Amino acid sequence: MKRVGVDIGGTFTDLVMYDESNGKIIKVKTATTPDVPEDGLLRACELVGVRAEDVSYFMHATTLVTNLVLTRTGAKVGLLTTKGFRDVLEIGTSYRQDLYDLQYDKPRPFVPRNLVYELDERVDHKGNVLVRPNVSQIKDHLRELMEHEVEAIAVALFNSYANPDHERLVADVVRELYPRFHLSLSSEVDPRIREYPRMSTTVLNSYAMPKTFGYIGKLDKALPLGIKYMHSGAGVVPSEQAKKFPITLIASGPAAGVLAGRFIGEKVGLGNLVTIDAGGTSFDVGVIRDGRPDVKEEVEVEWGIPARTQSIDINSIGAGGGSIAWIDEGGALRVGPQSAGAIPGPACYGRGGTSPTVTDANLVIGLLNPNNFLGGRLEVSLAKSTQAIMPIAKHFKVSIEEAALGIYRIVNAHMVQAIQAMTVRKGIDPRDFTMVAFGGAGGQHAVEVAKEVGIRNILVPLGPSTFSAFGLLTANMKNSVSRTLMWPLSQLSGSELRKVLNDLKTQAARFLDNEKENIIRTEVGFSLDVRYVGQSNEVTVILNTEKPFSKREIYSEFQSRHQELYGTRLDDSAEVVNAQATVTGVVRPLDIGTSTKNVNKPKPSHRQRLVMYPKTIPVFDRCELACGMVLRGPCIVEEEDSALFMPRSTAATVDRYGNLIVYADSKLSKIQK
Repeated sequence: MKRVGVDIGGTFTDLVMYDESNGKIIKVKTATTPDVPEDGLLRACELVGVRAEDVSYFMHATTLVTNLVLTRTGAKVGLLTTKGFRDVLEIGTSYRQDLYDLQYDKPRPFVPRNLVYELDERVDHKGNVLVRPNVSQIKDHLRELMEHEVEAIAVALFNSYANPDHERLVADVVRELYPRFHLSLSSEVDPRIREYPRMSTTVLNSYAMPKTFGYIGKLDKALPLGIKYMHSGAGVVPSEQAKKFPITLIASGPAAGVLAGRFIGEKVGLGNLVTIDAGGTSFDVGVIRDGRPDVKEEVEVEWGIPARTQSIDINSIGAGGGSIAWIDEGGALRVGPQSAGAIPGPACYGRGGTSPTVTDANLVIGLLNPNNFLGGRLEVSLAKSTQAIMPIAKHFKVSIEEAALGIYRIVNAHMVQAIQAMTVRKGIDPRDFTMVAFGGAGGQHAVEVAKEVGIRNILVPLGPSTFSAFGLLTANMKNSVSRTLMWPLSQLSGSELRKVLNDLKTQAARFLDNEKENIIRTEVGFSLDVRYVGQSNEVTVILNTEKPFSKREIYSEFQSRHQELYGTRLDDSAEVVNAQATVTGVVRPLDIGTSTKNVNKPKPSHRQRLVMYPKTIPVFDRCELACGMVLRGPCIVEEEDSALFMPRSTAATVDRYGNLIVYADSKLSKIQK
């Protein structure tokens, strides 16, 4: 049987297929089709001959939800909320993107005020009913929303996390009148305290629901394979859950890349990693510490607009191969965040694009081989790249090559800042980490960027361009369920906490009911969000599931985490805000195989000129490199879908998994060891 992973990016759609019988891996790239995203996926499946009877596990990461939110092309949503809370989305928070901008305009809510309707109902913070909703009023508001031709409804009633009965009543009325309508309840989407992020997340879920529902439905019909969808928390869920909670898919592609980095790190014995994914549209940075990716509980889709869904902590910036170089009003050279995307793409693709991009610059510099782009499947034009960059060269009165080198250096600087934001600014020393570089453009920039950041070792896996799709093959099935408690820690009962967590575990595990054939075991994890009384923000405490829960140990762990995060610990009273259960269905591990050592000296396939060097430098075919071979920069390593640039004073060796381990300081003693 075979496993298939498909990652749809902004420029390319990547498919990786793993044969469980012999460990063989097949990779393919097709152009992403933004208007009809499933077309690129189906084309990739057709190229490798995916057949339903041969596939045991099909995983998919998609940018669909991210693009719907970023481009604001989702559904027209109506919101039902409690009387007195109509303006919660308009008010948002007191934070401003620019404190001193007197003309600052907050991003528009995803539901305009005229589509927000209030219900006469109220529940207190303990779940006690103060005012019961009126069914006739609910029906009247629904009819008015239908007159506005809304496509989906969000229901976010005050304190519904403590008692969801009123939201369930609204849902019953909606299904009675409009049984096929798309509906999200905050008590299901995000049943936690704080009305603004809960309401925002519920609205965004409804906003993405109709198109996600249609997209998944089309795929299920075209590929009846029980497709699983990667969510932003680095697990996969069945299609029914993805259709009900599409907001959880908002950062699924980058999460798959971090998973792939963790997998290869475990294989080579590295637990502290900085992953960089330089694709066609974006540059994504993740951090893995002691084998565990950093996570966050909220994704900010626009400034001040949160989607409260657990996500791998990833910093994404517009600095990919398709990022456009331009001159601002002050006459300075800028790169990104705008991208040429898949259509028309970089100028060199010859699809009508005329804007200079990072890919065009790298082609002019000599980092890319015009005769071997995507293994020769995509013909690129150096002349078109030169023509696109010419206006920039004329503006600065420099040569085309110098202008291209300027673009390269500026995008490198953006990448450096993105890594520093995830490391140095969070108190993490990047010198203690190994970089895992992937994505089609990753190898062209990784070593120069790593040297600037202070990272000494860079791991470049085989097939870096499709590495995120490979990460899907390693993904386990995973689901989390939370509940707000608001319990004083000093009064916590271990038995009562165990009862709550077991109930959450039962809810979280339901998604595995029909997945027994794909998993080898089930793992359960519990965590609590704890804070000092009077604080606004919580600290997540991981519980030991094998021991009785002790409030003393929970408090001690909370203080240690608080010290680690904020540099201080207090002896003040604490309270448990939220409890969470995470159920993971562990799939069969991949066996990627190893190779024997070969001490032969690698031979370059040809030599190539780079702008940075007066003489030509050797170019090696990665397919010809074997375990134990040593390379010294400056040189380029080409493979079918990417290229690695090693500048002067660097060295690399090939490990038994085929990874290239690049040493930015070229200490040969380290390589020989």
